[in-house]
Order: sequence, then structure tokens, then C-alpha cells
Amino acid sequence: MLRRFELKVSQVIAIMVVVFVGGTAATLVAVVDWSLRADAAKAAVERQNVAIRAAGLALVKAVPGTSFQWEAGGAQKLVMPRLPDPGDHALIDEVSRISAGTATVFAYDPAKNDFVRITTSVKKADGTRAVGTVLGNTGAAFAAVKAGATYRGEAVILDVPYYTVYMPIFDPAGAVIGVLYGGVKRAEVTATVSALVTTI
Repeated sequence: MLRRFELKVSQVIAIMVVVFVGGTAATLVAVVDWSLRADAAKAAVERQNVAIRAAGLALVKAVPGTSFQWEAGGAQKLVMPRLPDPGDHALIDEVSRISAGTATVFAYDPAKNDFVRITTSVKKADGTRAVGTVLGNTGAAFAAVKAGATYRGEAVILDVPYYTVYMPIFDPAGAVIGVLYGGVKRAEVTATVSALVTTI
């Protein structure tokens, strides 16, 4: 009888140990997952900043009279006498290679009351450039840049989620004539994290 009781106690202890170890492991994985995702989001923001800085500096060289101000805190202002010529994608492709993300220059179209892509590395589902497509005047990014402010956040571009930054482009008189965009596909950011968590 005593022997049978001892066996049950040992089984209970074993179960408690398994539950404790399993709970601890699950908590550890959850903490690691949260930490990795936070780090990945920061890395995505830095990639966007690289894209915007690279594009701004490239535009200064490409279009005479352009000025680009960038401060340590991230505040920036891009002033251009004119936008780049539509159809020349060499500059934007170079920016995308530097940032390992996507980049776009939009021009404001008063008739559409929207910003239209004039050069971009964003591709449509068929693999062609998304030139001629619009930003969309009902979204948060449009409202921000139209008011002269930079927008940062998640956005769905041609049905694909991205981490994005949209910076207004001003003319010398202070009017918003376009938008400079940099972005990273959300799936690219989360895929690495998911693989690491799965391994753990």
C-alpha cells in the first residue's frame, strides 16, 4: 500500500516537473518571439531611413537646385525645383539596391487629387513596375503628406503589406509637389523572425 502511494507521488512529481519545464520553455519562446519581432521592426525602420536618405541624396545629385535636410532625430525636408523625369528608373533602382527595400517618387496630380508613381521599384503582380498607379487619397499616408508631414507606418501596396515611410517633396514656394517613399515588405521582416522562433 505504501509502495503504491510512493509510486503515485513520484508520478505526480514527474508530471509537475514536466508541466513546469514545458511552461518555462513556452514562456521563454514567447519572450524571444516578442524580442525578435521588436528588433525586426526596428531594423525595418532603419532600412526605410536608409532608403529615404539614399534617395534624397541621389535626387540632390540628379536634379540641380534640390536641397535635402536630414537631422539626427529623423526630421527631414526635401525641396526640389522639379521632379525627376518619368520613366528613368536607374536612380530608384540604385536606392532599392542600397536599402534592400522598395522606393518610389510620386508626383501630385491635381486632376486626380492624388499622388501618382512616376518612378518606382514596386512591382505589380505581373512583374511590371507600378508606374502610373496612385497612392490613394483616402489613406492616412495621403492625408499626412498632403499636409506636409512625413508618414511612417504599415501600408498595403497593391495588396501587399509593407512597413513604409512617405516623405513630402516641396517646391521652392513650399507647395507639396510629390512624395518620396521607402518601404520593406512585412513578409520579408517576419519570415526571418518566424524561422528563428520555429528553430528555437
